[in-house]
Amino acid sequence: MVLNLYMKVKMYLFIGFVFLALAGPASADTITVNNGKEGDYKSIQKAINNSNPGDTIFVYPGTYKENLVVDRELRIISKSGNPENTIVLAAIQKEHVFKIVSDNVTIKGFKVKDASGNSGNYKYGIYLEETKNCTIDNNYISNNREGIFLIDSSNNTIINNKLPKNNDAGIILRSSDHNTIMSNNLSGNIAGIVIIYSSSDNRVDGNTVFENIIGIDIQGNNNTIGNNTISNNGKYGIGIESSADNAISSNIVNSNKRNGIKIEFSKNNSLKNNTINFNGMDGVFLLHSNNNTLNGNNASNNTNHGISLMDCDHNLLHNNFVNRNNANGIQLWNKGTEIDDDAIFEWGGSGDNILSNNTASNNTAYGIYIGISGDNNTLKNNSVYSNGKYGIFLAEASRNNELEGNRMDSNLLGEVLVSSEEIPIGSSELSTPEISSQETEEDPGKRLRGIPFIGCFITGAIVGTAAIIMKRKQE
Repeated sequence: MVLNLYMKVKMYLFIGFVFLALAGPASADTITVNNGKEGDYKSIQKAINNSNPGDTIFVYPGTYKENLVVDRELRIISKSGNPENTIVLAAIQKEHVFKIVSDNVTIKGFKVKDASGNSGNYKYGIYLEETKNCTIDNNYISNNREGIFLIDSSNNTIINNKLPKNNDAGIILRSSDHNTIMSNNLSGNIAGIVIIYSSSDNRVDGNTVFENIIGIDIQGNNNTIGNNTISNNGKYGIGIESSADNAISSNIVNSNKRNGIKIEFSKNNSLKNNTINFNGMDGVFLLHSNNNTLNGNNASNNTNHGISLMDCDHNLLHNNFVNRNNANGIQLWNKGTEIDDDAIFEWGGSGDNILSNNTASNNTAYGIYIGISGDNNTLKNNSVYSNGKYGIFLAEASRNNELEGNRMDSNLLGEVLVSSEEIPIGSSELSTPEISSQETEEDPGKRLRGIPFIGCFITGAIVGTAAIIMKRKQE
């Protein structure tokens, strides 16, 4: 009897296991929300509270005044796919509209508005905290303190959203890595996209960022910023500060009110194949930044310089086009001091930079300008022609610069101007052109020596000789 009972129990357990195996895991449900007609729920939050991880919630068109907390894996999607008719407004403006605290959440197809918070306690349209693998897709997010905010979050995708007229930033990544921000449209914000607190390895690709005060601001490492159109912003297009190893490539950065791309206190960043035209100050401006590479960029038609470096060393400028700028094509700033509101700002010259294979033409002043204390720079194989003053300017007290193989032609006042009485230029006849003190940053009585244009090949020989004699004189 005992044996038969034992055998029956084993048989029932086996059948139970087989049934569970065949049945598999519970399938995900589809839940509907409709605050006007029939649906499973009239409230999105009630649908969330009564869902299981993996469910999909479809929300019918209507206006929903709610502050939503998504604490499980869900897909929350507007039924129409049209953000204009499926609207979620903050019921309490001091709270987020969507607060996501779970992995694997999708929010798609909503208009999201009216989260503001108060000073020091800002609230957001969509807020993600410690999340992974979430997708924010095809939403219209406006009139929030900030549009989308990620903190301590990774491997999320922000795609195809419109973020106009939020009170601060459109999208912020804080201490967040390996996220993708793609094909979004951001306008009318204080800043379009902000990457801060050492956020790294994020991809920002194919976004349109226009008519914000700041376009894209980066304080992080190893981020990739590519194929974006960044235009008509009130200050700069792209700003990089205290950052390293970012790759900025194939962006169009045009018609921003100040600098197109601004890099400060940063190293080992790469700018490649960007178009940086018609900006209100410099195309590219570097300050206290070393070991950066600028390759294949077009920085033309800017109000000041095409590319300028202030107190920057060991940078490579290669194969860039700097044409038709309203000051100089490439500018290495003079060493200087400025006093502003009782604060003293000092900067040195820029040294040990390599300028090679660049084209500097039709700039209003100089093709290439090497300022005071700009030492040990190498200018090699550049094409410098048709500039409004000299092709290349070497300021007084710029030492040990090497000029080799540069092609210069048709610069209005001549090919090379060396602002020093101490440096002989071979046996060439030297002219003394009329140059203002503003141009030279020196006393107007200082006598300047110039090389008039005497033909491309002869000029190349003179410049090579000058470089050799300058080095010997100073050794």
